[in-house]
Amino acid sequence: MNKAIQKDRAGFLERLGQLAGTTAWREPGKVGGGTPYAARGMTTENSLALALAMARKNERDVGPWVAYAMATGVEDHAGDIITWLADKLVAGTQHIGARNKDRMLIISAVCYRNVIRNESRYDAPKKGAKDFDLLVNIGVGWLWMTMEAAVERAEHALRGPARVGSRAHAKMSPQAA
Repeated sequence: MNKAIQKDRAGFLERLGQLAGTTAWREPGKVGGGTPYAARGMTTENSLALALAMARKNERDVGPWVAYAMATGVEDHAGDIITWLADKLVAGTQHIGARNKDRMLIISAVCYRNVIRNESRYDAPKKGAKDFDLLVNIGVGWLWMTMEAAVERAEHALRGPARVGSRAHAKMSPQAA
């Protein structure tokens, strides 16, 4: 499986932690560090869900669900994500997708397990193994891209123009000086 994706997993989880109001950042030479999970009134999972809810573009957007499942292990939208990916693979891979339409839910489930549960091993069928491997690699990439886009939208929503404007207003205020 793609080793570059596995290297990005830790950094991606760190970004999700920052959205939830926590971080795993540690100062060199110090024990502990970061913002403790219990320092907030809202649970980490709820903070993350709130941040990702702001990132949802429309009803069909599964990116926030994919990111939430990866971060928390809560897989309550697995069926929706797998169905979305199967539809996208059939529509987006032209003749390869059409040729493998009957097993696209299985391929999508393999992709889901790879991204969410970090299970990169799977048994490709003997017949059509090349197509199966190609579609799994494409599907894993699409799950990562939709998740990445959702987190970028959530980060923008949390640090977007509304917050920048309020900081600028505070700098102009005489009390802030």
